[in-house]
Amino acid sequence: MKFFQQKPMLTQLLTIAVFVGSSVLFLLLTLTAWYTIDLPTQPLYPDTIRYHALISGLTWGLSISFILKHLLLNEPPHLYSKYYFALLMIVGLYFMTQICLLCLIFSTDLRAYLQPIGHILSDFNLYFSILTLVTASVIILGQRYWPAKKTKQNTAKRQSKHKDHMIRLIKRFLIWDFLTGLGQTAKTMFQKKKTIQFPEEKIPVSPRFRGLLALRRYPNGEERCIACKLCEAVCPALAITIEAKVRSDGSRRTTRFDIDMFKCINCGFCEESCPVDSIVVTSEHHYVVRERGENILTKDKLLAIGDMCEPKLAQDRANDQPYR
Repeated sequence: MKFFQQKPMLTQLLTIAVFVGSSVLFLLLTLTAWYTIDLPTQPLYPDTIRYHALISGLTWGLSISFILKHLLLNEPPHLYSKYYFALLMIVGLYFMTQICLLCLIFSTDLRAYLQPIGHILSDFNLYFSILTLVTASVIILGQRYWPAKKTKQNTAKRQSKHKDHMIRLIKRFLIWDFLTGLGQTAKTMFQKKKTIQFPEEKIPVSPRFRGLLALRRYPNGEERCIACKLCEAVCPALAITIEAKVRSDGSRRTTRFDIDMFKCINCGFCEESCPVDSIVVTSEHHYVVRERGENILTKDKLLAIGDMCEPKLAQDRANDQPYR
């Protein structure tokens, strides 16, 4: 409805078009309904029927265009007094009689029932249609020229609306919004910048940050993992796959240690469950997958990541030690 509120001329033209179209339509329908009960040998009063059809079409056209205009502009009518309601009851009663009259076009039994009293009905409907046309005109003119009922609430609303309108005009004249934007820019122009030049500059990372997974070694270079598969069992995302075998010296080591980074949720359960501190969660979070299959971290990749992150891992643990 905002479109019609912004285009008042278009709304007026549409209302006039609906008024003319509905008036002609109901004029023809009323004529058709009356002549269905008219015998060729005993004609009704032709002038009376024509006048009634004309006034009926005008009444329907005025009412439909009036309702359409209020719907398009989203303006509910201010029907506040008992006189308005009385006038509306007259119009509503007339429309009910009109609907019954239009039913004659389709109902043969109703035609035969009303045929003997056709002259009386035509005179009655003519006078009633004149009264209804005057009533509809009074309602439409009253909506435009008669003020709504004044109450304290309505007065307060009008005053508040007028005050808001004046404030908007003053702000628009003083380009207040533009000056407010410039003020915000000037306020932040000389403040300390919080933007960093990534990747040359790095943001601080907590020692407990959970990033890329890695496998650690002993100081002599031997891998720590003993293939107990506790990390595989505890992983809630089923991202870890381990295969193991016994070596010639009787120790057990992994032959396959794969982690699917697409499944991994970086919960850290694997690090907590490991009895030999083999699998750890590092603070490294700058990694990317460019091709299919790179999301699988194999045993060699995990050991390489562990060798690369071992100094940073020792530093993070030393920084976090006072809080444990």
